[in-house]
Amino acid sequence: MFEGTRAIDWLMLVIEALVLILISWEGIVSEKRHRKEQRRQTTVRERVLELSRLMDKGQRIKSGVTDPAITNPQLVTPWKDSVEAWSEETNTFLAGHSSRASSSFMLVTDAGNMDSVVYSSGRQFALTGDFREFYQQFVVRLANLRRIVEQADAYF
Repeated sequence: MFEGTRAIDWLMLVIEALVLILISWEGIVSEKRHRKEQRRQTTVRERVLELSRLMDKGQRIKSGVTDPAITNPQLVTPWKDSVEAWSEETNTFLAGHSSRASSSFMLVTDAGNMDSVVYSSGRQFALTGDFREFYQQFVVRLANLRRIVEQADAYF
């Protein structure tokens, strides 16, 4: 069977074997990358689901804002407490998964340029003083969270 083989035949056999090994190696590496990307996408989707839940909670809190000029200031305190609890819960979740997302969430810029009129549940009223600043910071954080959810791949 190997009586009439020349050196070139052996060389071609070795080259063909190396090509098969290289093709197999590329296939294995490609499959590993694909699985890693699938795991990453699954993780990002899970985090987006949790962030969506937190965003919905923030929207509910926002819609429940009370007019501090009409209501008793003691009724405003529970709303403020719920905002602070939401901010803390959201930041804790983000910090546990991405310091960049946490920093983006907590960054409040241009809150003073936001509209100080609240449109909620078919009513509107203007906010003034410390409560206006508190509300505007809350709305900016809610917008920051929306941006994080929309660009989750960049943060996680």
